[in-house]
Amino acid sequence: MKRVVCVAVVMAVVIPACGSSSVGSKSSPSPLVSSSASASGQSSPPTAALMVVYVRKKNSNPPQATVELIDAAGKIAANADFSPPANPLMVGCVPIPPPAVRVAAGAVFFADSAGAIHKLDANGSTATVANFPITQDQFLSFAVSPDGQKLVAIVFSTPPVVNRTPAFGVDPYAPSGQWTLDLESAITNGPTTKVLHKDFGHNFPSTGPTLIAGWDDNGELATLNSVVCVQNGIPSVEYTGNPLIHLGSDGTHLDTIGGSGCQAWDELHDGTILCGGSDWTSFSVRTRGGSQLWAQAGSFMQEPRLSPNGGGVSLNGDKSQIFLRGGSSPANVTAPGSTIYLLGWFGNESVVALKGGQKLGIVPVASPSTFKDLGVSVQPACTACLPFPVSLIGMLGNP
Repeated sequence: MKRVVCVAVVMAVVIPACGSSSVGSKSSPSPLVSSSASASGQSSPPTAALMVVYVRKKNSNPPQATVELIDAAGKIAANADFSPPANPLMVGCVPIPPPAVRVAAGAVFFADSAGAIHKLDANGSTATVANFPITQDQFLSFAVSPDGQKLVAIVFSTPPVVNRTPAFGVDPYAPSGQWTLDLESAITNGPTTKVLHKDFGHNFPSTGPTLIAGWDDNGELATLNSVVCVQNGIPSVEYTGNPLIHLGSDGTHLDTIGGSGCQAWDELHDGTILCGGSDWTSFSVRTRGGSQLWAQAGSFMQEPRLSPNGGGVSLNGDKSQIFLRGGSSPANVTAPGSTIYLLGWFGNESVVALKGGQKLGIVPVASPSTFKDLGVSVQPACTACLPFPVSLIGMLGNP
């Protein structure tokens, strides 16, 4: 009935039952939805570079999460606890929810379980800026324009279920239910407009849905043939479809980013794109039009990230590694007696990392065996949940 991913990989992701826990850090958590300051005022640019860290702190449905803005010294400038969109019931696989947090215009935007989009400024103020109403049976993918004034969303709906705990092998979806897709747009603090509607009937779309994947300098981004449910690990849970395209405001499919055959793993605001190899053990960095800038091969790769200048790639998988353009071999990131998971880049010279599943820190590219502990400890729901329980969403300001 539906498209799932079930492949043999070198390091399959184990999906255990996840218990609840809280975020332990230098600030105390607040009620859902909340922030470290009251809602007021306009956006104000951060005085120092802040990393936007998203922690899935309780694996309920809807889950509970927090987003924290942290500087290079480990100081938490602002934070907000919230309930992101629920995971719709999928049979025989684990749902992969689209990103619930985006960075744009010097602020953080996050979606709650009702489809409200909230804005968190670097000074801690929060405000609700748009609404894309959803239920627990719908996937919400959204993005915000670079100036923070426009929003776009795709709501992908699963049919209602007859029984949320059906016997194995029994179709749990209501016979009259339908899979649908809606493209919607909004102006900040304005109404939401439904742009188009697709009805796939009672059958899951054979190629997978189109999902919103971000917004770069050239417009709205979407992945075609997107995966929403998996049985094994995939290279990127942010770009789960192929190809990555620009989407017209009316839903028209525009240019394919990275040219023919590019499986998107990451993209920069100017269209520079990280394309994964079909075997998941190699990559190429290309221009928006598809010209190759550089490429490397290695072992199994998972959750790779491009540096801001496009000259570096951090990734996990068989090993945590940093690749540099012009380098003959990758640098293995190690920490004696503990595991290291690379979250993404802090400028072009450092990578944000998680040590032992809880300690947040920075690894200098020039010294990959050095872990600078920021003194911030996170306690996510579990260490093998999909998506990964701790994510670096982006940066506010320049390191």
